[in-house]
Amino acid sequence: MLEPLRLAINDVLDKNPAQLSAKEVAAALGKALSTIYSWGETSDTGRDITVADLVRLTIITKDARPLAVLCAAAGGTFLALPKGGGETVDAALVAVIKNFGATAEEVAKDLADGVITRAELSRIRADIHQTQLALAHLMSIAEARHKRDEGRKS
Repeated sequence: MLEPLRLAINDVLDKNPAQLSAKEVAAALGKALSTIYSWGETSDTGRDITVADLVRLTIITKDARPLAVLCAAAGGTFLALPKGGGETVDAALVAVIKNFGATAEEVAKDLADGVITRAELSRIRADIHQTQLALAHLMSIAEARHKRDEGRKS
């Protein structure tokens, strides 16, 4: 698990959506530049990254690759919820969820022929990822509504 995590950290320090340099990332984290570089080294330097640091790294760089690696190592999947939308279940969200039935049918056909091509796998991965995001977003809407409603009871 450590090697993929180290590679992901190196990638984030090299290039990230926030377009921050490694020096800027270190300053934002309140860490020495040598410390954040040590997170990506293959030798065991004794400066392991904490989960809290991974979360802060993700927020600062707007890049979840290290968290995705950590989730995968634990047998899970990291899903970043879409921004905005609030508590509204919009047509696009409903359409993605409805589309899952068609996606499941296509996957069943792909599996039945005994061969999954690279293109099929790519399409399956993208379609299922979109459905996972939509479902996670729907769950966050329900949780927000519940939290709001529980607050009204107090």
